[in-house]
Amino acid sequence: MTGAGIMTVSYIDIGQGDSELLQTPSGKNILIDSGPPGSRAALMGYLSRRGVTDLDFIIASHPHEDHIGNMPAVLQQFTVHEFLDSGLATASQTQKRMLQEIKAHGVKFTIVSRSLVGTKRDLGDGVTMQFFEPKTPLLTGTSSDPNNNSVVCKVTDGKVRFLFCGDQEETERARLYQDNPDLRAEIYKAAHHGSHNGTDDAFMARVQPKDAIISCGVGNSYGHPHKEALMALAKSGAKVWRTDQQGTIVVTTDGKTYHVTPLGKSADAPAPGKGQSRGPRAAAPSSGAGAAPTPAAAAAGNGTESGQIVGNKRSHIYHLSSDSGNLPSAKNRIYFGSAAEAEAAGYRAARSTQ
Repeated sequence: MTGAGIMTVSYIDIGQGDSELLQTPSGKNILIDSGPPGSRAALMGYLSRRGVTDLDFIIASHPHEDHIGNMPAVLQQFTVHEFLDSGLATASQTQKRMLQEIKAHGVKFTIVSRSLVGTKRDLGDGVTMQFFEPKTPLLTGTSSDPNNNSVVCKVTDGKVRFLFCGDQEETERARLYQDNPDLRAEIYKAAHHGSHNGTDDAFMARVQPKDAIISCGVGNSYGHPHKEALMALAKSGAKVWRTDQQGTIVVTTDGKTYHVTPLGKSADAPAPGKGQSRGPRAAAPSSGAGAAPTPAAAAAGNGTESGQIVGNKRSHIYHLSSDSGNLPSAKNRIYFGSAAEAEAAGYRAARSTQ
């Protein structure tokens, strides 16, 4: 899928945590969560390769470290125009540093629970983001107040819909159902890393996903994804993609159809954390419903190293960095870690690369 009018959603492999980058047809960059502190190199490397220098807005789904661990660093390194927060304050030192950086850089601070729930934000070129949770008053006395006050939102591009739920658990879902919102989405980011309390049959009946993406770390100590969630996803008929097995997962859409492309485990993927052990690199799944074709063997077989694919932002054509005579001007360059990553972003190989 190439050319103008393409939206790209990257589910970044940051280990045991969450981070998603949305890049809209109108040129907006939106970051949902930032992963745990140990994944800084993976997150920053990926954002750099995607050509990100500023972020139109960031969403912190909730203040757990595996979701906001790199927020202070992101706020220091990138120009951020607005920060969207659930509104739940905790004793977290990471949240404290995050709020300090927001203030220090003069970033507009918006509390989702107070001003955005029930609204739909226009992202340009027909793309919208609708906010469902957390409502006010915030839930208290639950099994996990941060999880049960997660930001829940849906992004719609034409006929293709994406649902993001943070670490939402049963209590927040019960409140979500009270308004009977339209939760249907083709692509569902599995709540709470595929935990048993994040995904169940009743929720899947409302979402009706075709593809589900689980963001979790290799051999994580929580046992994510749990078999109960996997069973619910299987019963729903959704195809499951996992960052612990397939690396960063990229979805591209023109608003009519979409493709899912796993990029594989990258060199800067975070090392397994506490209670984790590094497993073998998973083979990329064969093309199927909703899956992008396997990248051309010629492009993939060049032995390119991370950052050695150079894309032209205007033509959406990519070159090997060694193809010096045909590289775009510096201002029109975007760097990718592999041919697969470039193609997942809607770029096609130059004739000299084939």
